Amino acid sequence: MRTIDKIFVHCTAGNINQTAESLVKFFLAPVSKGGRGWKAPGYHFFIDKAGRIHDIWPVEKISNGVKG
Repeated sequence: MRTIDKIFVHCTAGNINQTAESLVKFFLAPVSKGGRGWKAPGYHFFIDKAGRIHDIWPVEKISNGVKG
């Protein structure tokens, strides 16, 4: 496993009713289809409005979102 020495907390600025599934779809969808066109989501975890934590990308893999 890779060494993790920093944790970043970030607000999606998305819709209050956004789901983990819709967020991942947005990150991975091509720009031509309204997405970001990224190879990985911007987060490893997503906390929904009810406070539930969703794992959306394996911690072993680098996500997009924070440079460096």
